[in-house]
Amino acid sequence: MKQRSLLAALVLLMLTACSRKDDLDLPISRERFIKAYTDIALLNVELQPGLSQRDSAYIAIVDSVLKADGVTREQFEKSSRILSSHPQAWEPMLREILKTLEEKRASAQKTPS
Repeated sequence: MKQRSLLAALVLLMLTACSRKDDLDLPISRERFIKAYTDIALLNVELQPGLSQRDSAYIAIVDSVLKADGVTREQFEKSSRILSSHPQAWEPMLREILKTLEEKRASAQKTPS
């Protein structure tokens, strides 16, 4: 009986210790983060390969993209840091971002230039 109680307590502890993806306290909504991350990824593809991420022009462009998505740089960076330390929450979001990027790429290929 003691072993069963101990096992139940351990299982309960493991379940509560594992962060659920919905339990993260992100400064912005999951949807806004995904949209902003996708837009920045698209921006990186469109910009000149030589433009450094530390370049003031790049920073200004990223800030304008974030602003259009209703997100501040601080909110975006804090959300990124939180997600990088919670891979179980980051993975499904990254899959959604990659899916969106692939859909946009496929759509762009269908559209004549």
